[in-house]
Amino acid sequence: MYGMGNNQGVFNMKSIIKKFGTFALAAVIIFSMAACGGSNNKDKDTGPVKISVAAITGVTAPALGNAPATTIETAQYTGSVTWSPAVSGTFAADTSYTATITLTPKAGFTLQGVSANFFTVAGTSIPATNSADSGVVTAVFPATGVGIELFNGTTSIGVIELTSALLALVDEEILVSTGGRELVSYLLTDVLDAAGATIPAFSAVGAQDADGVNILMNPEDFDIRKAYLVTERIDEPTPPYSPARIIADGTVAFANNAVRQDFEQLVFTPAWEIPEGYKFNDDNGIEFNIEVFNGAELIGEIDVDAFKYAIKYLKQVKFTTTSGTGRQYPGYLLTDVLEAVGISIPAYSEAKTQRGNLTDDTVIANITNSYMVLARIDTTEPETNDYPRIIADVTLEITNSSVRKGFEQLVFTP
Repeated sequence: MYGMGNNQGVFNMKSIIKKFGTFALAAVIIFSMAACGGSNNKDKDTGPVKISVAAITGVTAPALGNAPATTIETAQYTGSVTWSPAVSGTFAADTSYTATITLTPKAGFTLQGVSANFFTVAGTSIPATNSADSGVVTAVFPATGVGIELFNGTTSIGVIELTSALLALVDEEILVSTGGRELVSYLLTDVLDAAGATIPAFSAVGAQDADGVNILMNPEDFDIRKAYLVTERIDEPTPPYSPARIIADGTVAFANNAVRQDFEQLVFTPAWEIPEGYKFNDDNGIEFNIEVFNGAELIGEIDVDAFKYAIKYLKQVKFTTTSGTGRQYPGYLLTDVLEAVGISIPAYSEAKTQRGNLTDDTVIANITNSYMVLARIDTTEPETNDYPRIIADVTLEITNSSVRKGFEQLVFTP
């Protein structure tokens, strides 16, 4: 029986080969081995994965006064960043920088297979570049803006960058010189406000170059409220003014020589201190407003809050008395005070001041040259009878008697 079984098995195998061929035999053998767990194959090792994160984060466009990034990291790679030109501390003004970013794949990732110019960097002036299979990325950025450093006296209070984004926040004005040149300009106070710069004083402002040289010959005469920042000439393809220039003139037409030199610093004279406890008080400490009359008609009031608001828009002048004590007073041009609080002056010819029922019968001959005096600079406490006072004198040296009595009313002759 046994021998017959073997012979039958051989016969059957031969029959299969004869009927279906050797390929069928091979399939049977493979199927049998798989069923019996006879395969020795293992899962193949696929190796590192090609980097797929194209956007390089952590490198921002250079801005004046900002510190540069030196390293970056994503989920798939890290990188070191070098800058050209080299940066010492923070980015400089009016400079185009190039960042070279060298990427290193993290474990499990590779640069092999990465295409040329695959990586991107935000804020570049042209698309970032890299070679195929390479993690050395070059990013070229647009030039930083014009830089203006602000000083309160000798203390730096911040740097503003005149970027196109900043200038877009302020109204552009075309100033025409007497020579017919058209200049693109922006009101300097508006630029500073848009940049979030706190202006310490409007009294004396000097523009300085990078070496700290004062280039305004008469800084006391510089009225920042009327100063414009000039960025370029319309009739020239390349801006001739770098980093920027200013003119101290509120008119649209001005002489060519009114354009100041370029500057990198704006230096404010420290604000003169007004005693902290100063108020518009009468003898009993009761606050009052200053009433403005056109003859017998009340045309407006200057209240304490309105005046405090107006002060920041006014040019402050320091008056020194001729007495031996040399008292000093901060003063504000009276016409500017009224204008700042929205009161239209009916006439400049004659005006009188009153304090309650006490009238100063002396006519103010020229109110356009009159200043409002608030308090003494050289004292920490308000003086007795601390009413606002006025002086009809444009000089910075005054006699004590020229300081008018405190007043609660300003009466214009119709």
